Amino acid sequence: MQQLRPYTPEIEEIRQIFYQSLSEKERRRYAAIEALKIGYGGISYIERLFGTNCRTIKRGIEELKSPESMNQRRIRAKGGGRKRKLDTIKGLEPAFLRVNEQFENINRLIDDYQKTGNRVMSIDTKKKKS
Repeated sequence: MQQLRPYTPEIEEIRQIFYQSLSEKERRRYAAIEALKIGYGGISYIERLFGTNCRTIKRGIEELKSPESMNQRRIRAKGGGRKRKLDTIKGLEPAFLRVNEQFENINRLIDDYQKTGNRVMSIDTKKKKS
């Protein structure tokens, strides 16, 4: 069975380049418009062409039909996207503060040691060969 191919390879390449330049929301809607334009088999063709999921295209179609979603300025819903690591990893902030306290303590010890006239050598310093 032959796959649907309404565009030439050159036009497909131009559409792919354009698709990659769009934001997430614009990609969804552009893929939806292209799929609707083609008609029967359009969703699976656009899915292959752009490497997107059919659910993404269907969501774009729903957005195009909804005047409410067409007027939204945001790309993602409020609160969408990746959460901060401090919010998702329990105990990260106290652990970070303990490590930071250790570095501050080391720096204080170095300062005290240097004030007594002693030199401090870094761990990564290598002894020169004579």
